[in-house]
Amino acid sequence: SREERMQKWRLEKRFKVHPGAGGCSAEPEFCDDWSSGRSYLDVQALQLGAGGRTLTVLHGNMFLDAWSLESGVFLGRQRLGTNYSAMCHDDSALHLSRQSADG
Repeated sequence: SREERMQKWRLEKRFKVHPGAGGCSAEPEFCDDWSSGRSYLDVQALQLGAGGRTLTVLHGNMFLDAWSLESGVFLGRQRLGTNYSAMCHDDSALHLSRQSADG
């Protein structure tokens, strides 16, 4: 019904991702950067993994960070070979997209 469509959304916070807090199981070079506690300033996309247990953050156009939402642990960072602006997950793979001369 129209009334159901007009209802407001309600947001429940269940977790926080806070660089510099919690554990880090990434490569030492990334843990050192992570431990500085810098916030994300240039986020292009967020993607939940299968079951909502992990979060992937595409930032700076060429970095992917992975987090465990169950434990709050920073899992790692991957530097991408090119700039991307969006991503999606289909329960088996993470797909990245970017603008190119072909569209």
